[in-house]
Amino acid sequence: MLMEHNGLQPGNGPVAVTGATGGVGSVAIEILAKLGYHVVAITGKEEKTAYLRGLGAKRCGCGSRSISPTSARSTRLPGRGAIDNLGGDMLAWLLSTMKSAARPPP
Repeated sequence: MLMEHNGLQPGNGPVAVTGATGGVGSVAIEILAKLGYHVVAITGKEEKTAYLRGLGAKRCGCGSRSISPTSARSTRLPGRGAIDNLGGDMLAWLLSTMKSAARPPP
């Protein structure tokens, strides 16, 4: 709700969810997908891709391989928002790759 209050809308672009296979991440994916967001699930568990897609994720990335804050610094996530459950390097990378969402006029 806070992201939407700050201008995020489903048409703005993808929303990333880290720690996607955990309880908070799984619920976040399901809620965001039902609201119409393009969800990018980020996990270290490549074998859980089908599960994440079943929850509504449109794209899945494995943190230690395809989306990595240390080995893929040039990788840009074309996202407008994120639900982060990990912190640390992953949060720093997410923040550095996010596009800002323009606030709607008052």
